[in-house]
Amino acid sequence: MATNIIMTKIISSNAVTHAGIFHGDDVLATALLSYVLPEVRVSRVFRVEKVNPDAIVFDIGMVYDPESKRFDHHMRSFKEHYDDGIKLSSLGLLWREYGDMILKDLGLEENLVPSAWGMVLNDLIKGIDAQDNGQLSSSNPRTMTISNVISQFNPNWDDDFSSDEGFLKAVHFAQTVLENTLRSAISRARGRATVEEAIDNARNGIIVLPKFVPWQGIVAHTPQAQDALFVVFPSTRGGYSIQGIKIDPRTGNDLRKPLPESWAGLQDKAMANASGVEDATFCHIARFIASAKTLESAMRLAELAVAE
Repeated sequence: MATNIIMTKIISSNAVTHAGIFHGDDVLATALLSYVLPEVRVSRVFRVEKVNPDAIVFDIGMVYDPESKRFDHHMRSFKEHYDDGIKLSSLGLLWREYGDMILKDLGLEENLVPSAWGMVLNDLIKGIDAQDNGQLSSSNPRTMTISNVISQFNPNWDDDFSSDEGFLKAVHFAQTVLENTLRSAISRARGRATVEEAIDNARNGIIVLPKFVPWQGIVAHTPQAQDALFVVFPSTRGGYSIQGIKIDPRTGNDLRKPLPESWAGLQDKAMANASGVEDATFCHIARFIASAKTLESAMRLAELAVAE
């Protein structure tokens, strides 16, 4: 659970960043620290001089040294970057330092932490790093990236609130964004583990999931599942579904193998008669999904579809 953010004088701060106009990296970095520190007492300053020696100083100070809790990236000597060449901002540096700890503190199993860590990096952190370092291109400079949305919390020339007040509002917004990103990554990491176990147990081109979890992207890009054709899983509407596996979910809806043409668009008795499975209930006209009342019947539909 993220903690509250308190603006305070520098002498009592446990977090220090720059004053003035704020950006996506320093705002999200502050939100991130709300998962690291029991209470975030942040000071925004124009120069780092006398600070609490235990304070985390980020996006200011011209020093990157994790041991002394200094996380700036603006100096000419700074060379930290990802494999694709994108440089880290203060946010990326703090995620690299504390991300594993945050995910473990949120209850994620240790073996799933690397997967979720990478999801948060790719879903949120790296894009903000890229924009802050001038490496995110857009034909429209007003495109509403997270960084641009956060920047709009800065006071306009005719607003009657201070930069610090705008910063706090932006951080509260960023806490929600970060919380949602963390929840999503944890859920997907746990779902991936469920799907990978089902892939290991697949037989005759059929993968059986014990519960519905997002699976298309995982199955499509897991080498051990390249011979699989259908996935069977409990339907959120009741009963069980059999669904075809897309060749590549990123590029289209083409299936490795569609369901039989003779089932297309049928339901209830017509579907049962066409398939020969008594409690088969439905097949989509596009032949990518069908359903039955029981797992046994769904498996029979899958076996018939594989054999056709």
